[in-house]
Amino acid sequence: MTAQGADRSKLVVPAPVEQKFVLEHPDARASWRTEGDHFRAQFINPLNNLGQVTVYASNGTIIRKEREMDPDEVPGPVNEYLVTRSKGQGFSVWLVTDSAGTQSYYSPRPEGMVRFDKDGKAVGDKPVRDSLVPASLR
Repeated sequence: MTAQGADRSKLVVPAPVEQKFVLEHPDARASWRTEGDHFRAQFINPLNNLGQVTVYASNGTIIRKEREMDPDEVPGPVNEYLVTRSKGQGFSVWLVTDSAGTQSYYSPRPEGMVRFDKDGKAVGDKPVRDSLVPASLR
């Protein structure tokens, strides 16, 4: 499987990574890029039409998963924080689960990324620009 990498050259996705992705998401089509030494698959889940990201090591081990949350499942503290500061703008919230099972949240905003810990508490007092998050999600 090849895809466009960050440097616009052909990216060859290792077979163990491709196999793991196809096993977990047989009906999804991913956009691939590198993230350091890892391989990042970004795709729309065909079952709910929400965004997902899975980052793999070259041997197919999952480093982290991210998924766009349905508005009804956004934790109360995250929702309250964003509603208060969104000034009538819509927002999306993503759930991040790392390889140890630790969860956190983020919301791409025009002014930068707002991150939340596992309990929904905002991390830091200002949104930050995050180069790992595609511009289309900011």
